[in-house]
Amino acid sequence: MTRRLPVFFVMSTLVVIGCGGGNAPKSDGGKPETKVEQESARKEPPVITENKSTVKTEIDQKPKKVEEVKNEPKPVSRKADFEVSLAALVQEFAGDGNAALKKYQGKVVEFTEQVSAVTEGNVHFSVLVKRAKNETRLISVLCNALPEETDKGMRFSEKQKVKAQGKVAAWINSEILSLTDSSFMALEPSTLTAFTAAELAKEVERDIDAASTKFGKGFLLTGTVEELTMDKNIFGLGVAKMKGSEKSRIAIGFANEDKFRTIKKGQTIELRGWSIQRTDKNEISLSGILLKTK
Repeated sequence: MTRRLPVFFVMSTLVVIGCGGGNAPKSDGGKPETKVEQESARKEPPVITENKSTVKTEIDQKPKKVEEVKNEPKPVSRKADFEVSLAALVQEFAGDGNAALKKYQGKVVEFTEQVSAVTEGNVHFSVLVKRAKNETRLISVLCNALPEETDKGMRFSEKQKVKAQGKVAAWINSEILSLTDSSFMALEPSTLTAFTAAELAKEVERDIDAASTKFGKGFLLTGTVEELTMDKNIFGLGVAKMKGSEKSRIAIGFANEDKFRTIKKGQTIELRGWSIQRTDKNEISLSGILLKTK
């Protein structure tokens, strides 16, 4: 009777024969002829899945750290042509706009200042400058963000200290200094409050005046869209409505039509909101800048 050999036995023998090349001696009846072959026959082939398991374990321990690094905002790396005090720069433009524009236009300036406001794609700074006869004037510095810097800029809070870089583009009506291709680095944390739609609705239902005063200039809001309408009104071109509470829905007006059209019913969205109002006893209205769709 022919004895059936274990699979691993046969596989080990085949591996040894294959590795020996064309001149390898043949075994007699499947029995190993050398000591090395006997050792190989007694052992199972290396289990490759054990190595895979080890690799998998190492990978599984890393995603959180990798994700944290990936999401960490980093400033755009470039060398500024001028590192300036924003007050001194604006004073230079207020003194002789044509001469200052000739000197700075197309050049990258870098400065540190507190944010005065945020609008769609822009971070604003304000500087009080001296004019003739001891007069003062408030000059706005408008920094239009690079695409990769927009989300970061839209999350800044009023009076947050940041370092900014931008390319001088225009001096408008002796009142606005316009910078393009701007990048930013926060030097302190944002103070914007983050709400879910339900949390914001409860704040407004509790005291609309207090909520409007405390959060009216900026907050972050996350919620699920229940309805979308194109409605050209004071709140924007498009309106997204989400459930806030059992008593109130939240209607957000978006001025950026292109971004509004990317929103789908049933999506969870994150936005920067401001200007809270009660337009209806069952509806809370506000203006918004879309940050993310999830």
